[in-house]
Amino acid sequence: MSGPGLNQGFHQRQTQQLVLAPQMRQSLKILQVAALDLRAAIQEELQSNPTLEEMPMDDMSLEKAAGNGEDKSTPGDDAREELDFSKDFQVLEKIGQDWHDHMSDTGGVRQSSTEDEERRQHFFDSLTTETSLQQHLMQQAEMANHPPGILEALRFLVGSLDDRGYLTATLRI
Repeated sequence: MSGPGLNQGFHQRQTQQLVLAPQMRQSLKILQVAALDLRAAIQEELQSNPTLEEMPMDDMSLEKAAGNGEDKSTPGDDAREELDFSKDFQVLEKIGQDWHDHMSDTGGVRQSSTEDEERRQHFFDSLTTETSLQQHLMQQAEMANHPPGILEALRFLVGSLDDRGYLTATLRI
């Protein structure tokens, strides 16, 4: 019985939220930063992240490109750039070498000692496995403090069960 003013009920509500992905958040953050602060943030990121590399601008500025308003490339230049991959491979090779140097300086690759191997092996050995039906039943039988004869009979019965819990042995009377 419920008193006056007391109700029980279920209510369902549907809401909609806009969640920004981390890349979108970073893009918005970059768009909000002033030009001088952006340059400082880029330099800081270049210093902290060894996989980033600043590429030279080849005396090209945004003001010059916007002021000219013309595209100096010709159709022949595009084909020549697509076929010349050696510069790209040199850049990738340099990045790989820088990454290797960084990892060797920070100790990213280290040899494991015998003590580390023993700890690792102990960890794998101590992983628990699921107890079987027979193990569970025997633990319950041992906690019941039955006399040794009954406990031996229970061991025989539990050992005769298959994984589904069915008795597979024939009973001798």
